Amino acid sequence: FKKYYSVLSGKDILFYTSSMKNELCSILPLGGVFITKEQKSVLINKVEYHVLNITFSNHVQKKLYFTTYSYRDEWFTKTKKANNNLDFVDYYTISTEIGKGHFGTVAKATNKSTKQEVAVKKIMKKKLEPRDFELIQREICVMKLVNHPNLVHLIDYYEDDECIYIVMDLLEGGDLISYLNAKGKLTERVAAKIIKQIALGIQYMNCYGLIHRDLKPENICFAKQNDIHSLKIIDYGLTITLAYGEAANETIGTINYIAPEVFSGKAYNNKVDIWSIGVILYLMLSGLLPFDDEDDNNIGKMVMLGVQTYPNEQFGSRSKAVIELIDKCLEKNPSKRVDIDSLINDDWIVREVK
Repeated sequence: FKKYYSVLSGKDILFYTSSMKNELCSILPLGGVFITKEQKSVLINKVEYHVLNITFSNHVQKKLYFTTYSYRDEWFTKTKKANNNLDFVDYYTISTEIGKGHFGTVAKATNKSTKQEVAVKKIMKKKLEPRDFELIQREICVMKLVNHPNLVHLIDYYEDDECIYIVMDLLEGGDLISYLNAKGKLTERVAAKIIKQIALGIQYMNCYGLIHRDLKPENICFAKQNDIHSLKIIDYGLTITLAYGEAANETIGTINYIAPEVFSGKAYNNKVDIWSIGVILYLMLSGLLPFDDEDDNNIGKMVMLGVQTYPNEQFGSRSKAVIELIDKCLEKNPSKRVDIDSLINDDWIVREVK
């Protein structure tokens, strides 16, 4: 058990063999580590020590021993600040819970310094499988990247031994499915404004090679109640990045919104999001899904083999132009399906959004 003299330099702890600090013996980098205090002191050679744990991403742990609580706590604060690794509770106060998910909760919180109101997704690590960690990290990476008014983005991110905290835009207006349940079938003008905002968000994602792959009303939320201009796309857990000319083949998504090429196991690209937009538009105007059944297998068959119909009761008063746009989105051949730029500039969109 050796005694060292330490200096905090940037995000590194430098260890010296003497108080003169003229002989450097080792460096401990703090980048990407988790810093915690052990609750109980330890007794070594009849001396009581207070322990600071520094855990690396590969789960390797280093322990630093201090002779006093105050000295240990001083180093705890300094190292966490140096690593921008202060706890979530150091910055935010949680107030009301606003939602629940499979892995945890979503709550309203306030930044202690700026007083900004945010949403925080608190995820319990013990409930996560290895695949879940991958999806969460993917979502965090996408939220760090995107910066668009129609896409939810990351404000802060914290992690400790028990939880992951994802701090993001506060969306208090509910999701699109709740909006539809309250409003019923929408006018073409309102539907066009919503579709354009969704399409603009997807267009931005496509610029970075991103495909959402899980577009549905539950993943479209409003920052303010009944404010269709505050729409944001959320939930990037299934989002992937494809380079130009690349394709994916993973069967993934929410059953009623999955494109036929995904069901068939064929290679697919960003056109799968266009299909989902077509399903959402159909739903907003009719209150129905174009392909639906109690049996998921039947839905897949309907998507791949069936043709969408437009019952007179739901679509009798709808314009020919909007039905044509839905058909362009729900084109089974992705190479013939409308692209995102053409969708945004479609005559029906342009006319209704004026």
